[in-house]
Amino acid sequence: YREKYAATPRWNSIRLLIATAAFYDLEISLDDVVAFFLAAWLEENERVFMEQAESSNDGSGRICQLMRSMYGLPQAAYHAQQRLMTGFSNDGLQQCVSDRAVVVLPAADSGSPHAAAICSVHVDDALSTGTAAGMKSMRSSLKKAFKITTDLAPKLVIGVQIERSRPHRWLKLHQYGYVMKLLEDEGMLES
Repeated sequence: YREKYAATPRWNSIRLLIATAAFYDLEISLDDVVAFFLAAWLEENERVFMEQAESSNDGSGRICQLMRSMYGLPQAAYHAQQRLMTGFSNDGLQQCVSDRAVVVLPAADSGSPHAAAICSVHVDDALSTGTAAGMKSMRSSLKKAFKITTDLAPKLVIGVQIERSRPHRWLKLHQYGYVMKLLEDEGMLES
């Protein structure tokens, strides 16, 4: 279990991150790590073997030893997340004790009411909020180890829609689209 476990954020942590962004009028971004499960090397003591894939089979009948993680490997998420958290730690981001899937970059100014950046990691997605400098630092930490794509104004996070009014400093979270799709799939739109 410990060799395959990858933390996912608690919903309360995500709500707190979003509430902090709304209250302090901070940016919110969603970074997606490209090929996340292929990003990590297996540990030396892990010996995983597989038959050659049909697309690259040379007809020799040889069995291959995996050196890197890959999609479908039970420990892929664990190894990729370990690489991610090590990179964050090396760049000064601290993993929360109460939620292992959340990292915080402390504010440079000790008088600041909030952290420079807060990042919640859900598999290969990183939902973040913070100051412009904090977000830049957090994103550069991600880019050191991974190729990422960034959505600077996410409208959908883990199946939850986000509506935001920055001038009024409010955010609304809902699942209207998800519920309507369920009703449509079940033929219950008239209910």
